[in-house]
Formats: sequence, structure tokens, C-alpha cells
Amino acid sequence: MKLNNKKKKFKTGLAHGVFDILHIGHVEYFKQAKSICDKLVVSVTVDKFVNKGTDRPAFSIKDRVKMLKSIKFIDQVVISYESTAVNVIKHIKPDLYIKGKDYKNLVKHPTKNLKLEIQAVKNIGGDFVVINTNLKSSSKILNENYNYLDKDVIKFLKTIDKSKLQIKLKEIFFKPSRKKILVIGEPIIDVHCNVKVLGKSQKSNVVSTTFVKNQEYGGGVILASNFLNEFFDHVDLLAFFNSTNDKFFNKYLNTKIRIKKINSHSEKMIQKKRFVDSYSKNKLFQINYDEKYILSDKNKKLYLDKLKRIFQKYY
Repeated sequence: MKLNNKKKKFKTGLAHGVFDILHIGHVEYFKQAKSICDKLVVSVTVDKFVNKGTDRPAFSIKDRVKMLKSIKFIDQVVISYESTAVNVIKHIKPDLYIKGKDYKNLVKHPTKNLKLEIQAVKNIGGDFVVINTNLKSSSKILNENYNYLDKDVIKFLKTIDKSKLQIKLKEIFFKPSRKKILVIGEPIIDVHCNVKVLGKSQKSNVVSTTFVKNQEYGGGVILASNFLNEFFDHVDLLAFFNSTNDKFFNKYLNTKIRIKKINSHSEKMIQKKRFVDSYSKNKLFQINYDEKYILSDKNKKLYLDKLKRIFQKYY
């Protein structure tokens, strides 16, 4: 949408995002967004649904909300407890749903979530608008300035024309697909135990730390399934099912993914617990639970029988 009448102000504008590492680009974005509406509402994604990579968000939802409230151009800050802004849009009913310049190339090839958000705005009679502000990615700032990526990887990435690559990938992956995807493999629970490193103990040659917080993520086929769900409408996961596994699937697996269940009370889920320096984000060491667990002959047969019965549906 283009705003032809610059003097006209819309009643309510909504900006939505993670807003993890705030910088001058965000301030300019909020400033221009506020200039086209009387009230600017900013919704921020809760930690659980931040999908920016390992150890993100860098700041908790509490800290991110506090920072956003300190910016004078923002009138109200709300928390989004979903993976998209759809429910926030339905509740706030903004006249404008506002994104920064980095979304310009996504208008023709929107992600699945952006499609849902744009449709939600249209449903309540609002408009989607991209404003012309240079909004540098927080992830890019972290990767380029805090050594989260290997130097050779950074050097290689700088040789890529990212705008052309982004458009090409959208053309490849977001063509309508009726394919049915079946994911098989091991579900894993990744636990990041964030600690503050105090140094070596005076009494023994060990590193002394204090606990900060635990963060859990779905790994293995949970991560793979969630990723594939961004590109395909029909994704199924073949997995053992019991009360313990059910809890983790409900928590970390996208609700649109269908589980082809194999009932087994004895099946265990691998858990990898990584101890992470909360300041540098360096991993100190890792403990794996149930990694050497081996399927019983009975469970092997259950798994293979189920796979043989259903795999032809995914040709």
C-alpha cells in the first residue's frame, strides 16, 4: 500500500516483531510509523516463539518490553503469545499494519506467517504498508560484530547478493505445493542452561558458575518438521507416542504438523543439556541423556510396520 496523502493520519498503527537488539534503525522505523498514525502500538514476540537461531533472544521478553516502552514514539507495547501477529491484529484492529524497508521484497513472495498477518489485516478493514526506513537486521549486527559466525563464513556470505538470493529462494520454495512430507528420525530436547562464569574455584581446578536460567528447544526431527512446515502445507511426523513425549510435542511442535503415532510406554526422548556462558554465549560443556538408548525388538517392529503401511502416501 502507498500513502498518497501525507497529511492524513490513520487512527491506529501496529508494528510487530522480536525487537531483540534495538538500534538506530528501529528508532527511525518507529518515528516514521508514528508519523502516519495517531497511536502506534508495538507487539513483541514472546521468547518461546523467537526463531532467530541458537541463544536467541539475547534479551528476555521482560527486558525487550521495557526497552520498547522507553521509546517516545511508541504509545503502547503488547506481548504476542503466538508465532504470528494474527491474534494481536484481531484484538487491536489497527488501521495500518506497518513493516520496515526490509519487507519490501517479501510483498511479492510473502512467508506463510506474513500471508496470514496480511489477510488478518484485510479481514478487519486495515491496510498493510511498508515504510521506507533502513532497518538493519539485529541478527546481522550480532553476527558481524560479536563473532557468532566463523570468519570464513562471514567472508563467504559477503560475496552473496542477498537481495537476489532472497527473491530466488522465495520463487523456489513458495510455489504452491501439494506434496505430502513425512519426517522420520529422532526427536531431541535441547536444553540450554545459561550460567554466569565466576572463574576458577580457589579450592580446586574447576570452573565456578552461578545459574541464570534454562531454555528449552525442540531439536532433531522436531526442528526439521517445524522448518519444513514453513514451505509445505502438509507435513507429518512419524514418532513414538506416550504421555512424556506428548508433553514435549505439544510444547515445541507446530500444531499444524500431524503426528503419525506409534504408541509405546517405554520409548524415551533424547535430551541434550548444554551449559552456556550467558555473557559470551560460548558453550562450556554438554551432558546427553538417553543417547545410547536402543529400541527394543518390539518397538523396531512397531516402527517399521507403521512406516510400511503409510509411506506410499508420500510419493
